[in-house]
This record gives sequence, structure tokens and C-alpha cells, in this order.
Amino acid sequence: MATRQYDAIVVGGGISGLVAGAQLAVSGHSLLLIEKNKVPGGCATSFTRAGYHFDTGTSSLSGLRPNNGRLWKIFQNIGLEQQFLRSEIRETIISPHLTIPIPAAPEALWQTLFAYFPREKDNLLHFAKLVNGQTDRPLKSGTTSFAEIIKRYHFSVELYFMLEALLGNLGLPADKVDGPSGLAFFREYILDGGYYPVGGMRSLALALREAIRRHGGEVILGQEVVSYHGDKKYLHSLRLKNGEEYQARSFVAAMDARQTLLQMVSSISDNENKKLKDLKPSPSAFMVFLGIDCPLDKLTKHKGHLLHLPEGRMKKIYQSLADNEMLFSSAGYVYIIVPSRIDPAMAPAGSESLCLFIMAPYRNENFWEENRQRMIETIVARAEKVLPGLSEHIQVVDSATPMTLERYTGGYQGATYGWQAVAEQSGIARLSPVTPWDNLFLAGHWTRPGSGLSAAANSGYLAARMVGRHLKN
Repeated sequence: MATRQYDAIVVGGGISGLVAGAQLAVSGHSLLLIEKNKVPGGCATSFTRAGYHFDTGTSSLSGLRPNNGRLWKIFQNIGLEQQFLRSEIRETIISPHLTIPIPAAPEALWQTLFAYFPREKDNLLHFAKLVNGQTDRPLKSGTTSFAEIIKRYHFSVELYFMLEALLGNLGLPADKVDGPSGLAFFREYILDGGYYPVGGMRSLALALREAIRRHGGEVILGQEVVSYHGDKKYLHSLRLKNGEEYQARSFVAAMDARQTLLQMVSSISDNENKKLKDLKPSPSAFMVFLGIDCPLDKLTKHKGHLLHLPEGRMKKIYQSLADNEMLFSSAGYVYIIVPSRIDPAMAPAGSESLCLFIMAPYRNENFWEENRQRMIETIVARAEKVLPGLSEHIQVVDSATPMTLERYTGGYQGATYGWQAVAEQSGIARLSPVTPWDNLFLAGHWTRPGSGLSAAANSGYLAARMVGRHLKN
């Protein structure tokens, strides 16, 4: 029997679900959020080992520019009580071509590019106008790739490589990324990114949960939704794994859309079923979490996070997803994320918390359990190329395989960026937040507007607005 009926139930306590829930609660709707894990946040949370604090995936946020940033406006609207930090240098790219620090402030970023590539300043200025939307010819999704866009400016091999490296968080090489999607990502992530919540990502998730509760919403943690119930056009309730049932006038599925539509509800059409099964997920990841007993400045002169790209070609990085020899090569790339460089409270005094990140193929559980230790040793060896002596200072080691990510987030094949950002899955071609059921809406990086934490948060806000209109009608 249902305990009560809500205006809306949000399923999934990742960033999109938390934002959707907070927005609905702020708007005065009776709201219940259900999260299968015992802590909220999904990819945007943290855990602790022996005094070291580690983020589970997300390393920074974008869109927090005061008065104008997309995420800033959303957080202001829901009255979020959370402070953010922003380091001067967000990361340093280290490659055979060049080593270049990437400032967080957009003006400083452009000036850095002008200084490193003085002969290409004019072309960079034209590219900057395109990135900033100062053009009369907006691009349409599916018409061109990001590689085709930047090739128009005849950049040098070194500059092209660096721009493609900055796009790496979409999980695809530039010639595969949808052009407008790449520009949108570049505009927000690169030019309005690098923000970090004080206290780590878990602090942000807890602040969003508190915003929900402060405005009268309810949150259930540690309970998994297994099914929705209703007719072909309208849902009326959902059931938890423990047998409890809850009723609502509307629902937001802020989780893996494939699981929601193919497993939790019934009567989906054959055409929609095929479309969902044909969608391609982005790569997953393997992460090694290290607590070390010294400041990183003792091991390197480089500032910020460190992106080591010894291959010199982004395509070789993506080839490693299908080539075991390259995957387990200590000569490969690694992204070294150091949250304690931004917020020292993330590690004991005089120490650092590190996350060594690489994209990784899904494979299967046996593969990753058999090769987990080998992968840890490989990634630490890669990091030691730019952090000499790292192994001598390790105090804590933990790891996450693609299977870990799939179990924890519920995301299809542990995909870190939702669906691939290819043209046929971007823009209006990306999965719609509207479903065959009049009162079921989708949120998260599986639906529009796209990949990344800021986009996922925005999808939660948009889903809440759709629910509001539905309830009003």
C-alpha cells in the first residue's frame, strides 16, 4: 500500500536528480527523491580512506560564472548553500609537443594561447569569436565534426593537438565529436569551468539534499526502484525492491534511461525499443585513488591537475580502448586529478589526495577482477613518469573499474559521459526528456542537453520545469 501520494517522485540522487528535486521542492510541490545508494551524489560524491578524501568521478564543475553561468543561475534559484573554489591553473598538459599550463579564467586562457602560439594569434582570435557565439552562422548538429571546425583555422599540429586534448572529457577524438556539441562543451567547460565545491563533491551533494529538505521535500536513501506501474500513457506508482509502493502525479527518472525504459516500465514500442538498444554509450573509466604523504610540489613543478599525453596523438589514446597491449602499457596517458591542491582539507596536512584516471573499455567482470591489480600498477607507472618517486610516498590505494562504476551509478556499461557525443546522438538527436508516458520525464547525461556534470544538472532543472507545467495542466 502506498504511504501517500506526491506531486512528483524523482528516481536517482545524482546531480540531475538532486537539482530536479530541489527545483520541484522550491516550487512548492510535494516531492520525494529515491536514491539506491546510502549517500547521494552518484558520480558527484566523495569517500574517505584513512583521512584522505576522494571524489568518485567528477573533478570540477562548469557554468558557475556569477550572474551569467548556467549552473550559477540554477543554484541561485534553489537557494543552494555551498561555496566554491577556483585555482588559477586548472591543469597542465604535458606532451612531447609542448607543456602548457591551462588557466581557469577565460581571459588568461586566451592570453596563454597567444603567448605559446604567437604566429597563430589572428586565427585564434577568429576561433575565440566562434566559441563565444559571436557569429552570424550558428552551426547545426550533425552538419560537421569538431575536427572539421578547428581545421578551418589552419592551426599547427601542436595547437590542434592541444585543443583536441582539452576536448578529452567528451570521450571521443575530435573527428568523431559533433561540431556544435564540441563548441558548447568548449564554451562552458573550458571557458567557465574549473570550479570546485569546498569540502569536495560530497559536500555539494549534501547541500543539494539539504535544499530539498529545507523546502519540504523528502529523501529516501539506500532503496532501489524496480518498477513503475500504470497504463500505456500514464503512470501512477512505483515499487521499491523492499516491496514498498509510492504514488505520484508525475515522475522524473534521473538515472540510466535505458534501464528505466527497457526494464522498469512496459509497453514501449518496437521502434523505441530498437532506438534505445542501438544507442552507443561513451567509454567507461578505470580510476586509481592514492593518498600520498607529501605535497605534490615535492614531486613536480607543474601546477593544477596534470594531463600527461606521451602518445602525442589523441587517436592513439582512443585506440587503447580496443587494444590490450596499449591498455596495459606503462607508456600510455594518464590524467592526474589532485583535489587537495584546490581544497587542502581533502587530505591530511602535508599530504595529497590523487585520482589517476584513464578511459577504459567495459569488457566484463571477470576481465577486470583478473586484471585490476595489473591495471593499478600500470596507471601508477604512467603517473610516475611525471611524478618521479611517487611510489615511495603512497599511503592509501583504492580503485574503481568500469564494473564498479556500473554497479554504483547504475549507468549502462559504466559509461562516464552517457551516450557518445557523436552527431547522430547529439542535439535534438539525443534522447528526449519526454517519454511515451505523459507524466514520466528523463534527466541526466543520457538525455538532452548532453554530457558533463553541468549539462546533467541542467537536464534536471529542465525536467523539473516540465513536471511543473504538467502538474499545472
